[in-house]
Amino acid sequence: MKPDYYKSLLESFDSIIVHLNNNKIVYHHIGIRETDLISASVNSDNPEDFFNNEFYSVLKEKLKLEDKFQQFDFELKSSGEPFWFEVKIHQSEKEEFLIILQDITERKSKEENFRLIFENAVMGIYKSTPGGGRHLSVNPELARIYGYENTDDLLESITNISNQLYVDKDRRKELLKGLHNENSNFGFESQLYRKDGQLIWISENAKAVKDAEGNVKFIVGTVKDITERKIAEEKIRQAKEDWERTFDSIDNIVVILDKSLKIRQMNKAAERNMVSENRDLELKSCVELFNCNETECLNCPARKTIIDHRAHSEEIENLYQGKTYHTTSSPIFDDAGKLQGIVFIAKDITEEKKLRQQAEYRLQQVIQTDKLKSLGEVVAGVAHEINNPNAYITTNLGILEESWRDLKPVVMQAFEKDINLAHSKDYYLDIIEETPEIISSIKDGSRRIKNVVGNLKDFARINSAGQKSDININEVVEKGLKIIGANVRRLVKTINLDLAEDLPLIKGHFQKLEQVLINLVLNSSQAITDKAVGKIDITTRFIKRLKCIVVQVRDNGPGIDEELIPKLFDPFFTTRRDIGGSGLGLSISYEIIQEHNGIIGVHSKKETGSKFVLYLPVENEKPDLSPKILCIDDGEYVHNMLKIAFLEETDKFFGFISEAALIVDYLADHPEIDVIMMNIKYGKFSFELIKKIREIDPLIEIIFYSDAEFSGAEEKLPCDHEMYPFNIDKLREILNSTVRQKL
Repeated sequence: MKPDYYKSLLESFDSIIVHLNNNKIVYHHIGIRETDLISASVNSDNPEDFFNNEFYSVLKEKLKLEDKFQQFDFELKSSGEPFWFEVKIHQSEKEEFLIILQDITERKSKEENFRLIFENAVMGIYKSTPGGGRHLSVNPELARIYGYENTDDLLESITNISNQLYVDKDRRKELLKGLHNENSNFGFESQLYRKDGQLIWISENAKAVKDAEGNVKFIVGTVKDITERKIAEEKIRQAKEDWERTFDSIDNIVVILDKSLKIRQMNKAAERNMVSENRDLELKSCVELFNCNETECLNCPARKTIIDHRAHSEEIENLYQGKTYHTTSSPIFDDAGKLQGIVFIAKDITEEKKLRQQAEYRLQQVIQTDKLKSLGEVVAGVAHEINNPNAYITTNLGILEESWRDLKPVVMQAFEKDINLAHSKDYYLDIIEETPEIISSIKDGSRRIKNVVGNLKDFARINSAGQKSDININEVVEKGLKIIGANVRRLVKTINLDLAEDLPLIKGHFQKLEQVLINLVLNSSQAITDKAVGKIDITTRFIKRLKCIVVQVRDNGPGIDEELIPKLFDPFFTTRRDIGGSGLGLSISYEIIQEHNGIIGVHSKKETGSKFVLYLPVENEKPDLSPKILCIDDGEYVHNMLKIAFLEETDKFFGFISEAALIVDYLADHPEIDVIMMNIKYGKFSFELIKKIREIDPLIEIIFYSDAEFSGAEEKLPCDHEMYPFNIDKLREILNSTVRQKL
């Protein structure tokens, strides 16, 4: 190539190029802005005149060296502003040099800025080798964090980062693993040793710098001392843990709710209480905690707090759980005073309330006993005061009756002699005819006075020393009705008595059982809303299978609300408090039946009526009874399905007969039956069967089903439920919606 080509090429560089030969400039090119590096004698071939003295003194020393290539940075200090050059010296022959000067002022400025940042950064910065690692460079802040005097102290002391710095030696490996997979690792927290052995926590951001083949050349990263934060977090964690332990150790239900009454947090007691099996708090409301009904929700103090932002308390009875809670709600405000949520606390006071009721009940029993005792004394006094004049009446009636027998023939003779009389003959004939009837009526009235007073004395009498005697239940029924019969007949049209003959005697307290019978009959009569059709059926019978005498009192009133049935025997529970009801009648009756080792049951059906059943053991052995379902089917399919679904409980909860004709006798022997399942194949007997069942017990629920798909009967069957075909899930659904007998 021609020399001109090379000249043109050299002159295209933005550098200063000087060719020296035997200390003479044979060629030069100035491709940068004017600079004090070149003297005014730019055309001189003497390098000492060509270059600035400051630079030439350095260059002269470099040229004395015999290195083929040299490179160094030079700062032109005599210039008014920073001026840096990168100097490259190529020696081809002895005394022949090619000198190239590149302006690096801008790069040096950036490097200076980086140096200032590096050395004055508020976080540690490092460059290290991979593997166990050794620091290649560190800034002063990193040395300070690690407890070293300066950067040199750190670089000299730490020869293996993994082994000397990390408390857990595997943390460095985990950091490198993250770098291998992602090239970077941010917020990597580790515990390290300082120079003095003190433990600190750091947060590390690291990045791997790789070569063209993907091999890690070195690692750069930043380190932040987070020891104080970690200590604070630990204190917060410990405080949170202590708070949660305290929170969970509280026996009462404690729930934190948001403004929409969704659960944000709850303690262990609340979790145990949740009716929902799903413990996930997301979108769970307090309703799912208690399965509240509409009335309970309206009385909820939390709802009141939402409205007025004030604390409230309320005693709530949860019918689903059968529990009573004392509940409180307190508002949670933010710093601005805005409502953020509610602290809801519920204390289960079921047992406490029961104990209070029992104590009150016992007190009332004492008062009742004292009243009965006083009543007995009063009745004895009243009986004495009534019996004395009644005795005069009875005695004089005998004299009057005897006198009339003597007087009647005389009066008859007077008529026969036709003597002059003060009144007409018919007047005296009426007297002769009516006088025996008047005497008989007075005698009957006197006897009734005597019986009523006697019954009152018997009812008020307290059994001495709690001793039991042989009792005929039929006499208890009959005597009780004599006491209250007149009151009951004012409320109902019909009282039907069906008392079995030859009942065995039982050991018990006559007056107490009489009191139970009176309570049940009075309750039934008071439940009747229409006297014109009101009816009470009272039956007694002995069931050999149970070794019990069964007494049943049934009415055709409007029935009892389902949610009230579990509370009927609670002391002081009454729906007639506004008209003087004390709520003690049924609870006292329950205690008396328990005292006789018996069972009292109740069954009710809306718009049909209610019945109370007493099971009184003749051998003082309490019967084992549960509400039972009677299945009428001569096939095995349904029987087997029930056995699979209810396992060992099948025989306890189900009875089976294969012939419809046996139903009357079976029901008579199994008063615990409250549901009857019947195969539709008995359809031709259905109306007659159902009529018999309704006569025996109109409260029984009747279900018709089929073995296979069935389009339905030609005419509507008078049953309560239908399943075509039979289905266990459907049966469970029906039973869950049915008011069963409570025993």
